[in-house]
Amino acid sequence: VERVWRGASLRCLAGATAPFRDLDGRRASLPGRGSRTSPELSDGVEPLYAALDAERSPARAALLAALDGERYPVLVRRWRALGNVYRLGGGEPGPAAARPAGSVADALVWRAFRRARRAGKVAMATDDRNAWHDLRKALKRYRYVVNAVAPMYPKGTFGPVQRRLADLQDTLGRLQDTHVQASMIER
Repeated sequence: VERVWRGASLRCLAGATAPFRDLDGRRASLPGRGSRTSPELSDGVEPLYAALDAERSPARAALLAALDGERYPVLVRRWRALGNVYRLGGGEPGPAAARPAGSVADALVWRAFRRARRAGKVAMATDDRNAWHDLRKALKRYRYVVNAVAPMYPKGTFGPVQRRLADLQDTLGRLQDTHVQASMIER
């Protein structure tokens, strides 16, 4: 129950921050976009600026409401409490506690890799934007796992993987932003 609540709270917080963060990211990526936009859409770039600016205020209000809500202070208190206990959760150790850290880290890396690979296969088989966005999210999770466990391995073990994941994630982010911006220009 505790683990589910923490995960749900983090997803809630991420969901509250995403629209505002995405709008700012899209706005920041627009300079110079007009010169790279197809002629039939180029007259929509300036109105796109206005649309993003108009959406920013309600997104900011929603973010502030989420931060002022009940969950955020509880989440902050729990983060602080977790930082002050020897064992996360403070209860009895779980079944993986007796396993060597290296085997747990290996399993985490492989699991995240397999998920990213499955998402990649789905995305490569379709033009569905959601599948490509799901791939981006799976790659982000994989990257976070790799970054978290990399210090446990010999120096440089994950260096090329970390760089490639960052580049691929950036490319997929630009693709996602471009799709969203093109939809907004069309509207």
